[in-house]
Amino acid sequence: MSGSRWVIILLALLASACSMRHRVWYGHSPDRQHRVEVIEQGGHQHLQIDNEPPRRYLGVVIETIHFSEDSKRLAYAAEIDSGWVIVVDSTRSRPWTGIGEVLFGPDQRLAYVANDSGRWRVVLEGAPSPLYKAVMRGSLTFSPDGRRLAFVVAEGDGFRVIVDGEPGPLYQAIGALRFDPEGKRLAYVAKRDGQQYLVLGKELLGPFLSLADFTLGPDGRLGILIRGEGGWHAMVDGRESEAFDNINAIHFSQAGRHAYAAQRDSLWLVILEGERSPPYTSVGELVFARELLAYQAGLGKDAFVVVDGIRGPSLQRVGRLAISADGAHLAYLGQPWEGNLSVFHDGVAHPVSRALDGTLVLSDDGRRWACLALNESGKRIEVVINGEFRRPFDFEEMTALLVLAPEAPSTRHETMLRRWVKAELEASRADPAQTRASEPFRHP
Repeated sequence: MSGSRWVIILLALLASACSMRHRVWYGHSPDRQHRVEVIEQGGHQHLQIDNEPPRRYLGVVIETIHFSEDSKRLAYAAEIDSGWVIVVDSTRSRPWTGIGEVLFGPDQRLAYVANDSGRWRVVLEGAPSPLYKAVMRGSLTFSPDGRRLAFVVAEGDGFRVIVDGEPGPLYQAIGALRFDPEGKRLAYVAKRDGQQYLVLGKELLGPFLSLADFTLGPDGRLGILIRGEGGWHAMVDGRESEAFDNINAIHFSQAGRHAYAAQRDSLWLVILEGERSPPYTSVGELVFARELLAYQAGLGKDAFVVVDGIRGPSLQRVGRLAISADGAHLAYLGQPWEGNLSVFHDGVAHPVSRALDGTLVLSDDGRRWACLALNESGKRIEVVINGEFRRPFDFEEMTALLVLAPEAPSTRHETMLRRWVKAELEASRADPAQTRASEPFRHP
């Protein structure tokens, strides 16, 4: 074979390699109506939404790809020749030196952190903040209605909170930014002179020997878990409980009732408005459904669910509780002492022998449920809707989804997984007969 022919073949192979497409990432919007792909081709990355023409960049930052909750807006960071840009609603921002956290608020407004020649800004709907030494990673916090934004910045040797553009006092350390349900008050834990405080609006509460957690309830209610003499105390609206060996988070209902689980001498009690439950050997997360309190509990070898003080059937184990948004429907995964693993939905057991714990969700109206389970052959995982295997679980997409938050705790990954299952449930066709008004759930 002549040398010229070898050159032609090598050039052809090189051209072929340069034109090869490699999918880097893909996913869907929360309502699963829009598909996004990032394709590597010819040394560049192309982002494509549905069937629109692909958009070409030097690179796309996968971790910044975010849809708003209503699936109407998409934002992501990408590299171009002049720097890094945020692309939102198909419009590019000005070039930045770098891009940090990207977050949509509950009202679908976009905030992101941008590096501007070595210093940092927070950009809210295109309006940049003043320059800061640093904006702390993961500190962007919207109020529940999305109208207010807070974040933590570094200044000198300390830190301060910026809320609605106004700087707060300087502290040695700051953590756990939270708004109350109405979005009126912002609270956070702060350290000054080696002591812990709770900053509540413009008030400084403390100092505390050790502040483990706090909860903002409706109508100005406040719950704090603190360590004092003799053990842990729950302080609700300034009133301190007796000492316990351990206390879980304080929960408030919409009407302001409060509850928490406390441990003493290896037994757990659930305390609702000061009233104690019977002792248990274990207690799971407390959930208010309307004004009814529900939780998982164990006593000896038995596991069960308690709703409004009424104990459900004894099981070998009980999974995470799923409660509808209106509080009228309850579901959980349970393993009976005899029989198959089942989904207990509004008091009715639906056998799903190979269901995966932590994946159970309810539809918006609470009348349908879905989870992940191994099919009968045991060879693949599928989405089960109301007891029927509907479609295979897309491992590639789920893996790509976890890439968006690689360092997130497992609880956040579980939340992302349930969100994926919920999207499949809502995308499935609802039963037209299931249109009656919601009724309170019940035990079998």
